[in-house]
Amino acid sequence: MIGVVLWADQIDHKAVIWCEDHGNLAFLKAQEMQNMDVSGLDAGDVIQFELQDESPTRLATNPKRLAMGEYPMLAEALTHQAANSAPELAEPTAADQVADNVIAFPSP
Repeated sequence: MIGVVLWADQIDHKAVIWCEDHGNLAFLKAQEMQNMDVSGLDAGDVIQFELQDESPTRLATNPKRLAMGEYPMLAEALTHQAANSAPELAEPTAADQVADNVIAFPSP
């Protein structure tokens, strides 16, 4: 699997990775980062790794850096995109309420 590091902690030797399959994020634990033959990872680095699916968490193992700092603003771009794609919810009006135990969607 190939992914981009979204966040890395140089002190605790942990990282969060956005995976090429666009599935759940993968987590890189301290022992895996310490086993790398390169210095610490940073946000934007492209890495290749094996994926272990330990439900509900996906773990990255055997990491190998392919490129340094290739996508340094990816985490910010994903956050911005998510904020801009969230639907705006209007306050329901009296006409929107049908019954005591039913919450209707607001009128468009």
